This record gives sequence, C-alpha cells and structure tokens, in this order.
Amino acid sequence: MAFYEDAKAESGSIIFLDLDGFKNLNDTYGHEIGDYYLKGVALKLIQITAELSATPYRFGGDEFVIKICKSMLKEKVINIAKQILAELKVPVIIKSEDYKLSCSIGVSFYKEIFTIDDIIHQADLAMYQAKRGGKSQYALYDEKLNYVDCRRQRSADRNM
Repeated sequence: MAFYEDAKAESGSIIFLDLDGFKNLNDTYGHEIGDYYLKGVALKLIQITAELSATPYRFGGDEFVIKICKSMLKEKVINIAKQILAELKVPVIIKSEDYKLSCSIGVSFYKEIFTIDDIIHQADLAMYQAKRGGKSQYALYDEKLNYVDCRRQRSADRNM
C-alpha cells in the first residue's frame, strides 16, 4: 500500500480527519449520496494538498489521513488544517437541498523513529480531542492526552 511507503521518513506530520454528521447523511439520503459526498471530500483534499509534499488517503468509513513526508513548520500544518475545515464547511447540494458537514481534525508531528501506526494513532487521539471540544475544529497531539478517555469518547461517538 502506498500509504506505508516512506514510513521511516525522518520528520513529517499526519493530519487525521473524521467527517462530523456523516452517518446522518448516509441515513437520510442513502449510501449512493454518501459515496458521492466522500468522493467530493477526497477531491477537495487533493486540491488542498496538490502543491505540498503531502498525500491524502481515505482511511476508512468517513475518515481521511493526510501524510506529510517532510518537515513543515507547525504553523503551515495548522494552516492546512484550517483550510480543510473551511473547505469542508461549504454546503453541498444533494437532491436540491444544501447539506453541510464539517469535520474534526487531529494533527501529529514526528521527528524520529516511529511506526506509521503509532503516529496515526496519535493523530486519531488528537482528532477525538477536537470532537470532544465541540467538533468542526482541529487539535494537536499532546502526550497528556489520556488514551482511556479518548477511547471511551470514541465508543460514545459511535453510538451517536
């Protein structure tokens, strides 16, 4: 899988995003419309990252990961996250109705030896921190994030 290539880059970052309210979109309009929406999100992420050393991937369900395989200033990565938040707030017309989804984003930075699964896990924890903070925002991974609390929140979010 291309995602795991260059997994031992010396530095970089991961942006992990989850669409807020996607289950409702699927339940309301059906999976065909949900798939259409996911493709639109993928295209927006490709456009946002086109000129960067970054690659977006659909991670599963309504989750996407952007792998940035070079050192980039923290502020630049935060600006990318803010741009994604803004772009994904733009309503999409589905069956003559506007449907507006947002996303929650987690960001993790790395500078030394790691496994790609570990760095994705850190970004995932940060993303759930953003969801707990009210959704439609980003959070940076911090070692103080409590894995048990985030896991409990993830379970609760799945039941929403």
